[in-house]
Amino acid sequence: MAFNAEVELKALRGRVEGLERKMDSLEKSIRAMPDLAALGKLGPRLDAAEKAIAGKKDAKTADQEAIKSNAKIVAEVQAMAKEVTSKAIIENRFRVLESQMAVAMSAVGKR
Repeated sequence: MAFNAEVELKALRGRVEGLERKMDSLEKSIRAMPDLAALGKLGPRLDAAEKAIAGKKDAKTADQEAIKSNAKIVAEVQAMAKEVTSKAIIENRFRVLESQMAVAMSAVGKR
């Protein structure tokens, strides 16, 4: 193949234009990137936000545990109330039986 200056020049111009487009794209990307100073300022804010979120999770966990323990206490109180009610009913039945026995015994004694 023979050296053709025009073809080589067009090829070089195409490569140069492609590189210029890449440079423009890189410049736009660099401009779009956040400033490092701004990122440095965001660090402490991020730390504070993470601590706040952790505190909220801790508070939420504590609330959930309080709700669970309250539910347990309510269940225990209800069980105790049920037991006391059952005992009261049994005692009342026993008193009724005692009075019926007393009436029956007095009826037997009168004969």
